[in-house]
Amino acid sequence: MPESEGERYISGRCRFENQGRSKVIGKNRGLLKVYADKESGLFAGAEMFGPAAEHIGHLLAWAAQQHLTVTEMLAMPFYHPVAEEGVGTALKDCRDNLEPATQREDPCLTCGPGS
Repeated sequence: MPESEGERYISGRCRFENQGRSKVIGKNRGLLKVYADKESGLFAGAEMFGPAAEHIGHLLAWAAQQHLTVTEMLAMPFYHPVAEEGVGTALKDCRDNLEPATQREDPCLTCGPGS
């Protein structure tokens, strides 16, 4: 029996209610949900409503075009304070849901700009 789509992908999310920049600008409502292939960790897509959606969508489209994994995306810098930081939060949640074999994380990533 073929694997269902729900079993093939994992997800991670970020709610914007307590996200710093979103609170400061008074637009702290919304949700970003990212998806990755369960076996490879390859970024598969996202759903979002909330602040900076057009900017976040642009960044995620680049990541999809480059066939990046969640771990590779987390190696990129996330500036502070911007609503786009929510991408990092959602990706970390997604990474935590991946199988250990797909994580291939460099331990230095947890202490640098992508942390």
